[in-house]
Amino acid sequence: LAKRYWEGSVTNTPIAITRLNSNQYEVRYNTLRGLYYKIQSASDLGQSFTDDPPAVSQPFDALSIARTNTFAEPRKFHRAIGSLTP
Repeated sequence: LAKRYWEGSVTNTPIAITRLNSNQYEVRYNTLRGLYYKIQSASDLGQSFTDDPPAVSQPFDALSIARTNTFAEPRKFHRAIGSLTP
């Protein structure tokens, strides 16, 4: 774990997207204690990613975080960002 902090790969957070029903989907990602996390999305990979609400969260003992979203666009790309500061 210390090596991952040192080289920066600790913030490479894979996400899983699950369709819950015809109107909602869940974005789930693993976390590390002490890091701040936010989900960002874009409707096209060529566009800038923007923060999804809530802006930043800091899970204290959670190993996995899930957020439920609604289908507002035909497609959406997500990424989870972890950092040492909010």
